[in-house]
Parts: sequence; C-alpha cells; structure tokens
Amino acid sequence: MSQTYNRVMNRENWLKFSLLSNLVLAVVIGILVTRSPKSQPLPTVSNAANESPTRTDGGFTRQPNPSPVFKARGGDWRNWIGDLRAAGVPDNVIAGLVVSQFEENWQKRVDELQKQIDNGDADPDAFQQLAREHDDAEADEVRAALGESGYRNWDMGNLMRNLNLKDIAVTGAETNELYDLEKNLHNRQRQLDEQRQKGEIDDAAYADATGKAQEEFNQKLKGILGDERFATMQGGTGEDASLKRDLKKLNASDDQFASMLQAQRDWMKQRTDLENGSGTNLSSAAVQQQLQAIDAARDQEYQRVLGTNAFDALQMERDASYSQMKKYQSAWGINDADVNYAYQTLRYYEQSVQNYQQQEQALEQQGQTVNWDAVNKNLQQFSQQTEQTLRNYFGDDRYNQIQRNGVFPFGANAPSPDTPVHAPPGH
Repeated sequence: MSQTYNRVMNRENWLKFSLLSNLVLAVVIGILVTRSPKSQPLPTVSNAANESPTRTDGGFTRQPNPSPVFKARGGDWRNWIGDLRAAGVPDNVIAGLVVSQFEENWQKRVDELQKQIDNGDADPDAFQQLAREHDDAEADEVRAALGESGYRNWDMGNLMRNLNLKDIAVTGAETNELYDLEKNLHNRQRQLDEQRQKGEIDDAAYADATGKAQEEFNQKLKGILGDERFATMQGGTGEDASLKRDLKKLNASDDQFASMLQAQRDWMKQRTDLENGSGTNLSSAAVQQQLQAIDAARDQEYQRVLGTNAFDALQMERDASYSQMKKYQSAWGINDADVNYAYQTLRYYEQSVQNYQQQEQALEQQGQTVNWDAVNKNLQQFSQQTEQTLRNYFGDDRYNQIQRNGVFPFGANAPSPDTPVHAPPGH
C-alpha cells in the first residue's frame, strides 16, 4: 500500500472510526429508547436479546431482529436517518455515524484493491487514485445526509481545528471568512499533491508552490485577524512573547505593540536573509557590519515608537544581565542601586567597544592598515579596567558570587578570541 494512502486511511484510523461507530450507536440507541412510549409492552426475557426498536405510526414497537447492532452498522444510513432526525439527534452525531459507516465501506475497497495488487491484477499506484477520491466521496455522503448548510457547519468544525483559535475572539463573519480561507488552502494543497503524484510537477516546483500558497494564506489570515490576534494564533515566537511581556511592564498601547512586533519581525527576517545568503562566513567584517546596521535600524524604530525614556527602560528589561541581577539581588546582597550601576557600566563597556571596532573596520575599508594585534591589546586592557571597576564597587566576595553566575563578560565568561570584540578609542 502506498505511503500516501496510509496517511489517509491507516489501520489506526480505522480502529478509531470503529470505536466512534460503537459510541455513536450507543448514544443513538439511548435516545431512541428514551423516546419510546411507556405504554408499549416490554418483550419477554426470552425474546429481548433478539429484538430491536422499529418505527411505526403508533411509536416504537418491538420487532424480531436477530442482530440489531449489526444491522445498524451495516445498513445504509438512508434507511434510518429519518428516525434519527425525528428523535432530535444532532447533526454532528449523525455526521459521525455517516462517516463511520462510510469508512467501514471504504476500508472494504482498500482491502479489495490490496488483494488485486497482491495478485498482480492492479498497480500499487492505484492507491494514489483511491486516496484522491476519498475526501470527495466522504464529503458527498455527509452532504447528502445533512444538506449543504449542515455539511458546511460540519466541515467548518473540522477545518477550523487546524487553526489555533481557542484564545482568540472572532465574529461570525470572521469565522466564515476564516473557513473559506482554510478551505481554499486545503483544496490548493490537494491540487498540488495530485499534480506531483501524476508527475506534472517535480518536488522543487511542489515545494515552491506550497510555500507560496502558505505565504499567501498567512497574509490573508493576518488581514482578517490583525497583527495581535494573528501573533496569538501563531503562538508567537519566543521573541514575540518576550517582547509582549516587556511592553506590558511599560504599559504600551495596542498600536505601539503592533508597531514593535512588526519591527521585530522585520528585523528577524533581515538577519535571517543576510545569514542565509552569507554562507558560513558570518564572522567576516562585512557581514558583521551589515548585522550591526540591521540592529541599529531596529533600535531606531523602537525608539521612534516608544520614545527615548520608554525605549531605555525596554533595553534594561531585555538585558539578560540586568534581569539576572534583579532576580537574585537578595541572594547576592545587592540592591536596586547596585543593579543599575552594574547595568550602566556594562552598557557603557559594550557600546564603547562596539564603536571602537566599527571605527577600525571603517579605516580598514578605506584602505588604511589596521594593527589588529594592537586592537586586541586595547581590548584586553579595557576589559581589565572595567572588570576592576566593578570588583572595586562590589567587593571581591560579592563580585565573585555574581561572576560565578555568568553575569559579567570577563574572565571565563569573556568572548572567545575568534569573536570580533570592540575596544574604545584611546585605550
């Protein structure tokens, strides 16, 4: 059996449908029994096991039937759907029973085709055609049982489970739009699968087409939900969630959050595109300079959206060293003033070395010779000076305790020699 069909109807799924059939039948029989008139005589014990309810003008009476459950499962649903509707059975229960019976009959087709293949009377590729027919045939059965409106509601429930909407409020109109959008994507995917199976498109073209379809779907989905609900539905990246938490602390508005979220995603995409297009030479001066420019553009947009004070506060909240010192300040015997002093010192150090390296790189790009050995020596001196400044402030014991937790980028926590590091001019 082909892998394609196994994904559509494997034995595990069939067992699930069989269990569903028994469960639904139990519910239906329970409903029918509870609606039976109390005035009807009960069958004798000797006949009870071989009788089942049937509908007459006077209500439900007992008629001989040697195997009631088998008849309900094996018979055509068209023979008993009237009774189910008269009993007030919900559409989703009816649909479940119809689908269960459909899958039972479909499995017979699968088994028969497998026998033909085993006997050499059919080609294994026939499973691909059978798989393509499955969804349409199932839809036709449910549509016949429920009508077009009932089928749409049933199908909507199935497709909408593909979207993570449990924490998102959507209107009725939006729900219909989302269903149509998801249905179109589903149909497009089926079309591409069929084209690939028939050899009309190769794997590369298939990958390009499915990627394009998903991208168009996401853009339209964002248009329906808006940025914030779209991010919630996607579950967001770790960066998205972190940004949202930090902005809540700053009491940022919804508009500010949307703008910041978009700026962050643009930044991440630009970095990813640059890194993917740079091969393995990510440490080259040219690439590093471009990455720094991307980071600077993001920070500039952040500052424009939030304002200088809120942006500075955001930088502080998102700094790993600051967060760690705030978390453990009681255990380390430091206070808010100590945390702020250490944070500002580290920010000055990082910004100074970054400016210094950018300056040296610019000189080298202009054709001037840069003595990188001297640059590295300056880096060491400046690092030692900053480390000593912090050690003098906190004292050896507190400094060593903080340093053991990797807060300060000195000593064992210093960047590796292969990592570009920056030193301030004049050191």
